[in-house]
Order: sequence, then structure tokens, then C-alpha cells
Amino acid sequence: MNIEIRLYLPDKESHLAELAALSRQTFIDGFEKTSHPEHFKTYIAQAFAPETIRAELENPKMVFYGVWVEGNLAGYCKLRWDRYEAIDAPKPVLELQRIYFLEKYWNQGCGQYTLDWIQAFAQARRFKSIVLLVWCENHAARRLYFRAGFEDIGRDYFQFGGEVHRDFIMCKNL
Repeated sequence: MNIEIRLYLPDKESHLAELAALSRQTFIDGFEKTSHPEHFKTYIAQAFAPETIRAELENPKMVFYGVWVEGNLAGYCKLRWDRYEAIDAPKPVLELQRIYFLEKYWNQGCGQYTLDWIQAFAQARRFKSIVLLVWCENHAARRLYFRAGFEDIGRDYFQFGGEVHRDFIMCKNL
């Protein structure tokens, strides 16, 4: 399988539109069936609005990378380094804030490939650990992260519309 990972650039309107649409669809694929409809609708309208994505793309402390499989856009990851300095993990910390794929690319090795790529990205930039949050009910993602060498190091909460979801904080030391 040919997988390619490419940077999304903040000054390209085509990147903004593509990333906004991809972010929305991958989140729908992953969480719509397990979420309260009104809370879900409110969250995706805010989190994946073009103006929200634009502000994130322009933030110098975060980056987005698209993942293409056989020339087709399959998913993306969002990395940042402006949070979690107070967490008990080796510093500096790279946060894997999002890693999502379109449903048709699930269970094809894309997640593991992207995690390996993220680890190489982090090591090349001298990060000492990678931290992520994962919803406690996302068992498939937790299995993937454990296989990739991440460990539970704490708990956090995520406001999702009118719901509060419990997340695990996971860390991989590099």
C-alpha cells in the first residue's frame, strides 16, 4: 500500500476547504453513531467550521498533515506543542491532538503508519514524548495506541456539546 503524508499550508485556500471537509467527515464517521444528535451537530458546526480550521492552520504552534493512500485522501493528523507542559512526561511534549481517517480506510494499517511517521517527526524535532487524549469508549483507538507503545498516564474530560466525556491521557516516551 502506498501511503503519503503531506503538510497542509495555511495560505492555500484549497487546503483550508479540503481539511475542513475531511475533518468534518472523519469525525462523523468516527463518532456520529455514539453521540447525542444535538450535541454532535453543535460540536461539528463549531469545531470544523472553516474559520476555526483557518485559525488553527495559522497557529504557529500546530500543524496539520493529510494522509493519502494510493493517491486518495484518507485522513489527517493534527500536531501541536503549546499544551501539556505541566503534565508528568518528558519535555518537550508533542501533542497528537487528532488522528482521524475516513471509515473506508479503517483497519488497513493507516493509523499505525501515521503513528510511526509522527514518532519520526517528533524525534527529528527533539521532542521527548508524545501525548494524546482518547475517549474512554474508543476501544479500537486505545488498542492501536497500546500496540504503538503508549501508556495511560492520567484522565481528562472533554466538553462535547452538553455532554462531558471522560478521556484517557496517554503518553509515549521517545
